[in-house]
Amino acid sequence: MNITVAERRGVTIIAVVGAIDASDVETLSTVLAALVKEGKTRLVADASQLEYINSSGLRALVQTLKDTKRKNGDFRLANAQSNVKRVLEITGFTSMFEVYPDVEAAVASFGV
Repeated sequence: MNITVAERRGVTIIAVVGAIDASDVETLSTVLAALVKEGKTRLVADASQLEYINSSGLRALVQTLKDTKRKNGDFRLANAQSNVKRVLEITGFTSMFEVYPDVEAAVASFGV
Protein backbone atom coordinates (compact mmCIF):
# COMPACT_ATOMS: atom_id res chain seq x y z
CA MET A 1 0.00 0.00 0.00
CA ASN A 2 1.14 3.50 -0.82
CA ILE A 3 -0.55 6.66 0.46
CA THR A 4 -0.20 10.15 -0.96
CA VAL A 5 -1.78 13.30 0.42
CA ALA A 6 -2.52 16.43 -1.59
CA GLU A 7 -4.56 19.60 -1.13
CA ARG A 8 -7.01 20.97 -3.65
CA ARG A 9 -9.08 24.09 -2.96
CA GLY A 10 -9.02 23.53 0.79
CA VAL A 11 -9.88 19.82 0.57
CA THR A 12 -7.38 17.13 1.52
CA ILE A 13 -7.16 14.23 -0.91
CA ILE A 14 -5.79 10.90 0.26
CA ALA A 15 -4.90 8.54 -2.58
CA VAL A 16 -4.37 4.92 -1.66
CA VAL A 17 -2.58 2.63 -4.11
CA GLY A 18 -2.70 -1.13 -3.67
CA ALA A 19 -4.57 -3.00 -0.96
CA ILE A 20 -5.73 -2.14 2.54
CA ASP A 21 -5.58 -5.21 4.73
CA ALA A 22 -4.62 -6.07 8.29
CA SER A 23 -0.93 -5.45 7.64
CA ASP A 24 -1.53 -1.93 6.30
CA VAL A 25 -4.47 -0.63 8.27
CA GLU A 26 -2.39 0.79 11.13
CA THR A 27 -0.45 2.97 8.70
CA LEU A 28 -3.63 4.19 7.06
CA SER A 29 -5.30 4.87 10.42
CA THR A 30 -2.27 6.81 11.62
CA VAL A 31 -2.18 8.98 8.50
CA LEU A 32 -5.92 9.70 8.61
CA ALA A 33 -5.94 10.45 12.36
CA ALA A 34 -2.97 12.81 11.98
CA LEU A 35 -4.74 14.73 9.22
CA VAL A 36 -7.86 15.19 11.33
CA LYS A 37 -5.74 16.19 14.33
CA GLU A 38 -4.08 18.85 12.13
CA GLY A 39 -7.52 20.27 11.42
CA LYS A 40 -7.96 18.70 7.99
CA THR A 41 -11.63 17.80 8.25
CA ARG A 42 -12.69 18.03 4.61
CA LEU A 43 -11.27 14.78 3.28
CA VAL A 44 -11.64 12.82 0.04
CA ALA A 45 -10.31 9.30 -0.39
CA ASP A 46 -9.23 8.75 -4.00
CA ALA A 47 -9.84 5.02 -4.49
CA SER A 48 -8.95 4.97 -8.20
CA GLN A 49 -5.94 2.72 -7.54
CA LEU A 50 -7.28 0.86 -4.52
CA GLU A 51 -7.39 -2.80 -5.47
CA TYR A 52 -8.73 -4.34 -2.26
CA ILE A 53 -10.05 -3.36 1.16
CA ASN A 54 -10.90 -5.69 4.05
CA SER A 55 -13.01 -5.17 7.17
CA SER A 56 -10.18 -3.56 9.14
CA GLY A 57 -9.72 -1.04 6.34
CA LEU A 58 -13.44 -0.33 6.31
CA ARG A 59 -13.34 0.27 10.08
CA ALA A 60 -10.53 2.80 9.58
CA LEU A 61 -12.66 4.67 7.04
CA VAL A 62 -15.66 4.71 9.36
CA GLN A 63 -13.55 5.97 12.26
CA THR A 64 -12.24 8.79 10.09
CA LEU A 65 -15.77 9.64 8.98
CA LYS A 66 -16.85 9.89 12.63
CA ASP A 67 -13.78 11.97 13.53
CA THR A 68 -14.35 14.47 10.72
CA LYS A 69 -18.07 14.80 11.44
CA ARG A 70 -17.33 15.51 15.12
CA LYS A 71 -15.35 18.51 13.89
CA ASN A 72 -18.07 19.64 11.45
CA GLY A 73 -16.26 18.13 8.48
CA ASP A 74 -16.80 15.14 6.24
CA PHE A 75 -14.93 12.26 4.62
CA ARG A 76 -16.02 11.41 1.09
CA LEU A 77 -15.02 8.63 -1.29
CA ALA A 78 -14.20 9.04 -4.96
CA ASN A 79 -13.47 6.91 -7.98
CA ALA A 80 -13.87 3.47 -6.38
CA GLN A 81 -13.14 0.69 -8.83
CA SER A 82 -15.78 -1.98 -9.38
CA ASN A 83 -14.39 -4.55 -6.92
CA VAL A 84 -14.01 -1.99 -4.11
CA LYS A 85 -17.33 -0.35 -4.95
CA ARG A 86 -19.00 -3.75 -4.69
CA VAL A 87 -17.54 -4.27 -1.18
CA LEU A 88 -18.80 -0.82 -0.18
CA GLU A 89 -22.28 -1.62 -1.51
CA ILE A 90 -22.49 -5.10 0.07
CA THR A 91 -21.43 -3.79 3.47
CA GLY A 92 -23.81 -0.83 3.34
CA PHE A 93 -21.03 1.74 3.35
CA THR A 94 -22.52 3.56 0.37
CA SER A 95 -25.33 4.67 2.68
CA MET A 96 -22.83 6.05 5.22
CA PHE A 97 -20.40 7.74 2.85
CA GLU A 98 -20.98 10.15 0.02
CA VAL A 99 -19.46 8.40 -3.00
CA TYR A 100 -18.49 10.34 -6.14
CA PRO A 101 -17.42 9.19 -9.61
CA ASP A 102 -14.20 11.22 -9.49
CA VAL A 103 -12.07 13.37 -7.21
CA GLU A 104 -13.12 16.64 -8.85
CA ALA A 105 -16.80 15.95 -8.14
CA ALA A 106 -16.00 15.03 -4.54
CA VAL A 107 -13.94 18.19 -4.03
CA ALA A 108 -16.63 20.35 -5.64
CA SER A 109 -19.26 18.79 -3.35
CA PHE A 110 -17.69 20.73 -0.49
CA GLY A 111 -18.78 23.92 -2.23
CA VAL A 112 -15.27 25.06 -3.08
